[in-house]
Order: sequence, then structure tokens, then C-alpha cells
Amino acid sequence: MIRFVIVSVVFVITGIPFYLEKVGPNSWSGFRVPKTFSSPEIWYAANKTMGLDLIIAGIALLAVSVSLMIIGQKRRKAPIHRINFFAFLAILLAVTAHCFWTLSRL
Repeated sequence: MIRFVIVSVVFVITGIPFYLEKVGPNSWSGFRVPKTFSSPEIWYAANKTMGLDLIIAGIALLAVSVSLMIIGQKRRKAPIHRINFFAFLAILLAVTAHCFWTLSRL
């Protein structure tokens, strides 16, 4: 369960520099698709959206994880790991979909 808390913190920490537009175009990190490399304006706009989405995703996953840890203490047989994993997948899918939707509008 603590893994998901760590992942949520990593999401937030990773998202901050992208949201603040501190990471320029590079081939190592960021929202790297051909369109984002076409101009610095598109790179920064797409990665700012990705950064904000990662921050929101990290906070949402943290809320789910902490809530499930509290529930897990009261109900030992609750499938909290499975619920947390599917919440993680849903949040990650939402971030990915939103990033590509935003990129299509740039």
C-alpha cells in the first residue's frame, strides 16, 4: 500500500518542473511525440498540461491510497490492493488521454 503513496509523491514531484516550464525540449523526459518537438511553444504548452495532470493525478492517487489504508485497518478482507491498482490505472489512463486531447488542440 505504501507503494502507491510513494508513486503519488513521485507524480507530484515529477509534474512540478513541467508545470513551471523548467524543462525544455529534450529526448529524455517529457511528453515526447513528434508534434511536441515541432516548436518550443507546443513543447511547453503540452508539457505544462502534462505537469498539471501529473500533479492532480498524484494528489488523487494519494487521497485514494490513504483512504484505502484507513478502510483496510477497519476491514481486513477488503480488496484494497486491487482497488488501489485499478485506481492507479484509471488515473494514468486519464492523464494520458487528456494530454493527447490537449495536444490535438494545439
